[in-house]
Amino acid sequence: MTQAAGDPAHSDDATSSGSPVPVVELLTRGGCHLCEDARSVVADVTGSLGLLWQEVDIDDDAELTARYGEEIPVVLVDSIQRDFWQIDPLRLRSILSRALAGEP
Repeated sequence: MTQAAGDPAHSDDATSSGSPVPVVELLTRGGCHLCEDARSVVADVTGSLGLLWQEVDIDDDAELTARYGEEIPVVLVDSIQRDFWQIDPLRLRSILSRALAGEP
């Protein structure tokens, strides 16, 4: 699933400020009661910043299931785990805003 504008498959794409566009992934699994809320938070935050995001079902990947099975949902930004279980919209917005500004 993706939302808004930009292409997360191309992390070398740059914003108008010249900073790379952050790649946002939401890791989910079937039967996850927190995942619906997480989808909404990620969609709202990325949409307000004009970013795309992608949902990845970990049930389709044994390595991801082994790594994140107990922490789902998980938000990754540029392949770094940034939040899990209940996704904090203020924290996610701050992380993405810093990434868009080229800050660590």
